[in-house]
Amino acid sequence: MSTILAIDLGKFKSVTCLLKTETNETEFWTIATDRHYLETVLKNYAPDLVVIEACPIAGWIHDVCTSRGYQVLVCNPAQEPWKLKHLKRKTDRDDALKIAKLAALNQLVPVYIPGREQREFRSLVKYRKVVLGRRNRVQNHIRAIFDQRGMSMTRGLKAWTQGRREELTRHSRPLADCTADELWRGELELELAELARLSEQLAQIDKKLSALGTQDERVRLLRTIPGVGPRTAEVVVAYLDNLSDLRTPGRSHPTPAWSLDGFNQARWTVKAASTNVGRGCCAARWSRRPGSCSALIPGRGRCTSVSARVRRRAGKRRSWLSPANCWCVVG
Repeated sequence: MSTILAIDLGKFKSVTCLLKTETNETEFWTIATDRHYLETVLKNYAPDLVVIEACPIAGWIHDVCTSRGYQVLVCNPAQEPWKLKHLKRKTDRDDALKIAKLAALNQLVPVYIPGREQREFRSLVKYRKVVLGRRNRVQNHIRAIFDQRGMSMTRGLKAWTQGRREELTRHSRPLADCTADELWRGELELELAELARLSEQLAQIDKKLSALGTQDERVRLLRTIPGVGPRTAEVVVAYLDNLSDLRTPGRSHPTPAWSLDGFNQARWTVKAASTNVGRGCCAARWSRRPGSCSALIPGRGRCTSVSARVRRRAGKRRSWLSPANCWCVVG
């Protein structure tokens, strides 16, 4: 490749660096982080390779470049070449030039970018967790309102059934009608209205995810595992996506794919997960928060259960790698 276009992305402005590898000439251009300006730069430079860092806006920039036939490399900025121990100056131009030179030396670690539909599905799965957190905060605030006044509420999920909500509504009152010593009743009415709104949003999200899950063969495949519900299967599918692009530590070959030629291997994966038996499989730790999956942990030898392997390999950090969070076997 003779020309490399490196872009140091920013929220509002970005800096581009065009590196000609044959003559080592560079050209910089500061542009707005906008689709129109990006298309103009690509048209004027016509680079052989476009290099960007992995960031929240890398998805649409990758789509724009690939739709026009340009080769794109999305790199991981958390690797060793990005360490700034001995740098005395750090500017956008320096960063763009550094990306271009590392790409020319083939020292960048590429990052897999999911397709647009997969990114949208992943965003919806994550947004469900956001709405669920908002609803939990509202419920905790309602409990705090009663606790601060020595009034008890029903424990657990029974407190939020339709009948219990009607009992809570009896204590509420419009804020404009509350006296100075009963302002908490107006606060309670506002919180109950917010709780109803968030519950409706959560129901809409669950309905849409269920509709998408019935059409996704990967979700249906994971739901054949005993104890795996629709929400858990959706989280796994959203963040694993194409298993053929994943590489586990200590293994040079990619893990099996979900479908096509690797579909039979994926069925073996489900069987290994449901029976907790497998040779050289990998357990992926999933926390309760979507998007915070740790690196895959390669298992060695044959074990009678995944939980036994996790306990043996975790040692003193057994609570960090609990068997409940390690059910997903992907190798």
